[in-house]
Amino acid sequence: MTAAAYAVVILILAGCCAWIISVLAGREQPVRSAVVRARWAWACRKPPARTEGKLNRADYLTFVGLVETWRQSDAPERTPT
Repeated sequence: MTAAAYAVVILILAGCCAWIISVLAGREQPVRSAVVRARWAWACRKPPARTEGKLNRADYLTFVGLVETWRQSDAPERTPT
């Protein structure tokens, strides 16, 4: 199965659990609030960590130095390459 199929199965199970909880709790709209919370959590999730192109310490320090040079307001004007 692909990741999408697993996600669909998990969402269906989560919906069933939310419905059971709403029936047992006797509240008016817990399913709707659970859906809203799930959508909010999905929208606010962190992007996956990148594993390709990791920099070693020397490359990282070079990159940070370049960024700091670019941020300086009195840096000489760069010519297009």
